Amino acid sequence: MKPTKNTPLSASMASYSKGGVDIVDPRENIKRYVYSNVYEVGARAKPYEKIAVAKNGPYVVECIAAEGVMPTWRLHPHDEFLVCLEGEVRVDFIAPRVELPAGAHREVPGEEMGYIIIREGDLALLPKGMAYRLSASRRSLLLQQGKQSEETVLAWDKICDGWS
Repeated sequence: MKPTKNTPLSASMASYSKGGVDIVDPRENIKRYVYSNVYEVGARAKPYEKIAVAKNGPYVVECIAAEGVMPTWRLHPHDEFLVCLEGEVRVDFIAPRVELPAGAHREVPGEEMGYIIIREGDLALLPKGMAYRLSASRRSLLLQQGKQSEETVLAWDKICDGWS
């Protein structure tokens, strides 16, 4: 379906159209571009797997399917952002009492700082140095922007149907 003024392009993890790439300059090589349908990536993702769908230097946009409670707390030395594309996700925060390395942690000793609920279309800041954990009562879809980490899954070949 082509979007129009009266019917915008919409999708969900249950209903999406496979994406493609329109090359404007015939001298360009399609292998230089990635067009990923984040709904398709989210539909195939394991809960809380961070699959990169865009990359610019050290920064990535990761597709995350939230479902149940994330098994670990995450902590990063830089701000990150979440956009909810589908569903509803709770983000709990803890201010660590001790200095912890960046990444995933089973436990974070510190002060509970509350939570936020993000729904479709909402943007949330994950402040640097603050531990966070996500939870969702039903499968929900997020995009997260931050720096690439050891948790980032680079799956371009799967996303692009074998283009490599």
